Amino acid sequence: MVSFPFLTLDLYSEAIYCVRIAQGYFFRLNPDEGVSNFPTGYFYPFIYAFLYILSFRNKDLFILFTYIFNSLIFLLTLFVVRGFYKKYFNEESKFPLILLVLFIPFTFSFYTTLNFPLYTLFFYLALYFVERFSLFLFFYLLLIFTRNEGVILFLFYFFYNFFKKRKLNKDVVIIFLVSFLPFILNKILTGYLITISLRGQSVFFNMKFNIALITAFKTFFKHFIGIFFGFPILDIKISENFYNIIYPPFFLFFVMFYLFRERDFLKTFLFIPFLLILFLDSFTIFTGLHFSRHIAYFYPILILFFYRGLRYIKFFLPYIYLFYFLVLWIPFVGSLKDQIETAKIWRINALKVGSMIPDKSEVLIYTDSFFFFYNMDRLKIRSIAPDFNSLFAKKIKNFVDRKMVKNIYVELLNTHYRNANYFYGENIGFVFKEIIPDIFPDTIWKENYKGIDYLLLKRKIRD
Repeated sequence: MVSFPFLTLDLYSEAIYCVRIAQGYFFRLNPDEGVSNFPTGYFYPFIYAFLYILSFRNKDLFILFTYIFNSLIFLLTLFVVRGFYKKYFNEESKFPLILLVLFIPFTFSFYTTLNFPLYTLFFYLALYFVERFSLFLFFYLLLIFTRNEGVILFLFYFFYNFFKKRKLNKDVVIIFLVSFLPFILNKILTGYLITISLRGQSVFFNMKFNIALITAFKTFFKHFIGIFFGFPILDIKISENFYNIIYPPFFLFFVMFYLFRERDFLKTFLFIPFLLILFLDSFTIFTGLHFSRHIAYFYPILILFFYRGLRYIKFFLPYIYLFYFLVLWIPFVGSLKDQIETAKIWRINALKVGSMIPDKSEVLIYTDSFFFFYNMDRLKIRSIAPDFNSLFAKKIKNFVDRKMVKNIYVELLNTHYRNANYFYGENIGFVFKEIIPDIFPDTIWKENYKGIDYLLLKRKIRD
């Protein structure tokens, strides 16, 4: 069959765990390494594991089924969002929904990760049933076990009940208590309240405290200003991964103009969790990755407010932005073609290099999830990236002390991974340039793609 790759490393990373679940290893890359909850949630990987089983454990068919499933979830989410618009905002026009579909950061996010589609669906199902406790509780639980930051919805539930019913009943207490469940499960399984992947991305994990704090506040300010003015008014680099050019001109200006005119507390309070999650996202080193998908589930609310802000000023403004959104798809499709071709090259390299390594050999990688995904059935693959490797994560408190990081990796490479005879990865950076060439001095294969050297190295003969 025609092979079509996943588009991002994160998709492959999450898919690896889904395959492992189908094989009976729950949230473990390897049975002897302990739980590593990179997928950020405990529910949705089981859904995709079932898809893998339905695909007869064929990886190409699994990828196809995943895209089909995510597309169905996208359509179902639009249906729920449409109902949410009508139920709580009396919005009869389909125009904001059309703008939402054409808004690339929202639509494309359904194809950059496995958790975003279901997380977004559960978020709006919970909001839709906010007046019916049992249904809200059900979808809220699915939400927070898909991504832990879903607990932010508790704040809205709290204020919605307080201002609507003028009292706080036992339902609020129950929602408050269940909000701790995913963090308790994290602690039991991994030793940390937050997921290992999120811990590894934290600015506090990678920088000294004062520098991390300053960096996070700067990122938040730049991100907020970038969304407020949008492209082409202000083109700024928000983080190492992200420019603000994905947002339309004066995006948050029209959102906040609408809220100012309405002066409805509950509508305004829907905007406050967005500011909070934007602020919290600023404390990660990957702020803005993949069209800032960490905040993208708020776009349906923002797009509705944006549309109404436009209507407040001039009735024809939504049509101008409709044209603007359509035009943006032209360069996006071009860049998407390049991304697909790059993913195909990574896949080809992964299969090529995997075939060069004897069956059942133990191989070290850092972050190349393509290689892991396509070779996990014939090779014993060890990922030593901190957001995958629970053994490393339990030994390290931060990346600031590089000497300590180096010593921990040397210890693991010479003890737990002493039988790994091969190392495959990109340009050797970080502390590995001081470690890997000494332990794996023989270059078996090397290829350069877009300035990146892909290397297959072999461990030196041991006495």
